[in-house]
Amino acid sequence: MVEWILLDSTMESLPPPPLPRRARLAAARLRRFLILLLSEKIDAVIVFSASEFSLFEKGLMVIIARIWRKRVVFCPRSGYLVREFRQSALVRWWTRLVANCSDIVVCQGRAWREFFMSVTDLPRARLPIIYNIVEDGNFDPAPRLDRSEAVQALLIGWVERNKGIFDLVAVVERFRPEMAGMKFVICGNGSDFFELKSEVARLRLEDFFELRGWVDSAGKKMALAQSDICLMLSHHEGMPNALLESMAAGRPVIATTVGAVADVVEEGRTGFLCEPGDIDEIGFRILDLRRNQQLREEMGARGFAAVRALSGSEFVWRQWLAALQPAEPEMKSGPMAK
Repeated sequence: MVEWILLDSTMESLPPPPLPRRARLAAARLRRFLILLLSEKIDAVIVFSASEFSLFEKGLMVIIARIWRKRVVFCPRSGYLVREFRQSALVRWWTRLVANCSDIVVCQGRAWREFFMSVTDLPRARLPIIYNIVEDGNFDPAPRLDRSEAVQALLIGWVERNKGIFDLVAVVERFRPEMAGMKFVICGNGSDFFELKSEVARLRLEDFFELRGWVDSAGKKMALAQSDICLMLSHHEGMPNALLESMAAGRPVIATTVGAVADVVEEGRTGFLCEPGDIDEIGFRILDLRRNQQLREEMGARGFAAVRALSGSEFVWRQWLAALQPAEPEMKSGPMAK
């Protein structure tokens, strides 16, 4: 039995609030974290970290938990970590320190394990790969669309330049004649939403795009059911949940080769892989899937099976329980910090 105590650090807004506000919130979380360590019977701590400010805040939690001799499971999640590691000596030093203070560093895929093996002295056994969990309810293949030619493609995620949204606009502009009759649905919002609308209008691509903003679970399921193809065109990622959920819905995917994406998207079998920002390659892959109904159906079915094997809840939870095991045979309690 595992009892969870949640210490929530969900970002208030995007773009993030001003640094002084973020610092105050981080200080309050660190105070709460210390109180929990002192007042509760905590056996293990899971710390989920993004990049930049989050990496330093969550890294401090890892070090504090190590001082208190708790079992520490560190879970870096940001696709930006590699870039920041290469650019900053401080980030390199801090990342190595935090990783070495952790009993386990959970990696989102093979590429992340290789990265941490190359920059730390941690053995492979302390760098387990645990893929993001997909809720059982998401393993529900969307209805088969009996279309000889694909008419709708879906992209779910933050409307930010680094998510490849503007690359998609460039793709549609370049292949406008070949993509006539297609609709590209964007489910999401973000700091570049209005710039995206302006760019679509400037290029007179309104007939190609439908910007739905954020949708709830029912809206997401409906969007997946209506779409022939799903896209994930980010420049940086850890392991995007939207990609996993698209494959769990039985839809073929076109994704960029970032983070751990290649662990789940097998080129030509469960989807197509493209280099980030490669407008021609992305465009040709969309057209390949648009014109081939059999390929769309076969890729969707194989992708569904692949994600179920890697990210099904029962399998993933067994991996997490193994990572959490302290020296004692049974763990009674422990916190989760997101």
